[in-house]
Formats: sequence, structure tokens, C-alpha cells
Amino acid sequence: MNFFNALITGILVTSVGALPLGLVNLSVLDSSHKKGYREGMKIAHGAAITEVLFGLTAILAGLFIQRLFEENPTLNYIIVAIIGIMGIMFLIKKNKSGGGAVNNFSGFWKGVFLNLVSIQVLLFWIVAIAFLYSRNIFNNSPVFIVTFLLGIWAGKMGVLWIYARMSRIILSKSDLLARNINRIIGVVLLTTSLINILK
Repeated sequence: MNFFNALITGILVTSVGALPLGLVNLSVLDSSHKKGYREGMKIAHGAAITEVLFGLTAILAGLFIQRLFEENPTLNYIIVAIIGIMGIMFLIKKNKSGGGAVNNFSGFWKGVFLNLVSIQVLLFWIVAIAFLYSRNIFNNSPVFIVTFLLGIWAGKMGVLWIYARMSRIILSKSDLLARNINRIIGVVLLTTSLINILK
């Protein structure tokens, strides 16, 4: 029963964080539409691995990371600068391919990279794990943690699989989105950067 609870909890929590349209979702949509389902799923695999690492990091060192950012604001500025630069690169890059500013990365590494620069994903997991602890839902047993991480992977892959499969329907019905996807990704990055600066 513990195994089942951990798996379902991991899937549900991940789905809540992964469903909104973000960098990875947009890239999976774009690559699946232009290069095919398999290319989109390569990005999904990379993003799912990063998501599991974020979840594990939040479990093992959530409070430590929070203190680290609070005590060293320079780290936050560095991340904000990287996100801002990436946003500008996406905005000025012509919409020739799904790769955009990260065209030199293969599908898998593109997924890893885009999820890594989405610092809000790590923050989401820190808050989510804290919430699960506060409701006595989270269990520190190794079996629960491993199964929960498996749930994170399954949840992320499931959501991105839906985006990959629906890419043609979504983008064919939204010509504006299809033509401006790099600009949209750039705006998302710059907005994320601005939100972090205002904090």
C-alpha cells in the first residue's frame, strides 16, 4: 500500500507542476510538430531526469538550498542573468527550427538544460515536499522515496507525452503559436528573470 501511495503521490504532484505551459512543454510541442514525436520525447526524457533530480534535491536538501540562496543573493543574480540572456537569445533567433537558442543541444540534453534553467521547478519541489511533510503524507523510508521518485518520472513523462501527441492538433489550430514559439519561449524566460529580480 505504501508503494502504491508513493507512486500515485509522485505522479499527481508532478502533474500539477508540469501541466502549465512552460519552457519544456513549449519545446516538446515545437520539436514534436516540426521533427516528429520521437524528437519531442527525447526532450521529455531529459526533462524527466532533471525533474527526478530536482525532487531528490528537495527531499535531501530543500532547507539547505533555501538558506544558501537567502545568504548568497549573488547566486540568485547569476541564475537570473543566465535566464535573461537565454530569453533574449530566443527572442532574436529566427523561428527556423525547434532548437532555437539551444539548437546545439541534442533532444535529450535540450530537455535537461531547459528544465535546469527553470529554477521555479526546483522551488516548486521544495514547496511541494514541505507541504507533503506538513500533511504527514511523505515518508522517509527508502522504499517510499525511491517509489516517489519513480512517480515523478512517470508523471513528467506522462504530461510531456500528451503534449508531444497533441502537438500537431495544438499548433495546427494555433498558427500564431506555431509561428512565434521561439518568441513565446523568450518571453517566458524574460518574465521568469524579471519576477526573480522583483523578489
